[in-house]
Amino acid sequence: MGKILQLDGHPCELRLLVTSPYKGKVTVIGFDQDDLQSIYFRRTVPLDEPVETLIFPLPLAPQRLGITFDEATTRPTIEKVEQSDLIHEQAGWDEELQDLVDFAQWIVRRLHRLSASRPDRLYTSRQGRHLLNLFADRIIDREGKALATPARVSRLTGVIEASRKMMAPYTLPMRLFVLLHEYMHYRLKTTDETQADLGALRVFMALGYSATEAMYATVKVLPDVERNRERVDAIMTYLYEYDEKYRKPFYEHL
Repeated sequence: MGKILQLDGHPCELRLLVTSPYKGKVTVIGFDQDDLQSIYFRRTVPLDEPVETLIFPLPLAPQRLGITFDEATTRPTIEKVEQSDLIHEQAGWDEELQDLVDFAQWIVRRLHRLSASRPDRLYTSRQGRHLLNLFADRIIDREGKALATPARVSRLTGVIEASRKMMAPYTLPMRLFVLLHEYMHYRLKTTDETQADLGALRVFMALGYSATEAMYATVKVLPDVERNRERVDAIMTYLYEYDEKYRKPFYEHL
């Protein structure tokens, strides 16, 4: 049995008290009740006890959040919902980074229903510091080749290109991480994927996302985990250390 919660767009942390007569795994899905393609979380969790507490931080929150269960052979029921303020740390952000975060959050909420960009009309951040070229299908390079990546960035100009088709199925946190990752290639002037991952994670976690949500938003986006083992190991090490220190301040060098 699911729930509809009135959140009024306020960032928060939800604690769900879930009961189930059977043990097993269940996928919990949180979505915008007024925009069903906006998925705020999709997490598979074990139900090993008759009563479990599941925690979901929502740095981005809709007006009304629907919660449901997929593959619910365990017959779970949400008995109680507790809502509290979100713990986050955004100290030390400069205007450029704040403008990017605001822009990225605006984009991820609407990406699946935004029109494709035109060459003379890109999506622009409020302060005009960041541009997004959105392709309806795959990203097309200068040679007319369709690319297999959901997004990429010019390290020279900072313009981000994204595929609406590839990113639309992602949860909002996954969409956000992809955009943050691309921006970090530009900001840090690096081609190193791990360095961009860690830069994006620092912003992502500072917004209030949990280590669990960060794992879903990073590892689940990688097309081949084994081929990207070094990146995955670096991500998991960072998340373990971050969780141990709990909400450490934002890195000044970013």
